[in-house]
Amino acid sequence: MSVSRIAISLRRDDVGGEVLPQPEVADASALQAARHLVLLIHGYNNNFSEAVKAYNGFHARQHEQDASEHYGSGRKFVELYWPGDAAWGIASFLFYMGSIDRARESATVLGGYLAECFPNAQVRIDIVAHSMGSRLALELLRTLANYSQLQVARIV
Repeated sequence: MSVSRIAISLRRDDVGGEVLPQPEVADASALQAARHLVLLIHGYNNNFSEAVKAYNGFHARQHEQDASEHYGSGRKFVELYWPGDAAWGIASFLFYMGSIDRARESATVLGGYLAECFPNAQVRIDIVAHSMGSRLALELLRTLANYSQLQVARIV
C-alpha cells in the first residue's frame, strides 16, 4: 500500500533561514481533498535533509509495525519543514532560544494556510511532533482554536 505524503515547507533555506510568509506545498490539490491529516513536525536543529531522513525513518518504522498493511489508510501525511535550525556550523546548537520564535511564527503561518485550504470542510488533524516541534504544535493548537472546521483529534 502506498502512503500519501505531502510536504509543506516554511523554509527559505535548506539550512537556517527565516520562515516563509506563505508555505510551499508539494501537492496543494491532494491536501485540499484530504479530510484526515497526520501532521508530522520535526524537532529542533534539523536542517532540511535531516528532516527528510527523520520523516523517512518514521514511515519505515510504521510500515514495519503494520503487518496488515493498513498503515496510512484514509489519511494524508503532511510533513512540515520549518526552520528550527541555524546556519552557524558547529555552534548551531546555540540557536535553541531563537528556534522558539521560529516555532511560533511557523505555527501562525501554517494555521492560517490550513484555514484557507479548508474554509468550509471539516478536517481531522492528528499531530506527531518531536522535541521543539511539540512547541510548534502547541502554538498551532492556539492558532487553530479560531477555526472550528479544523479539529485536532490527537497529538503525540
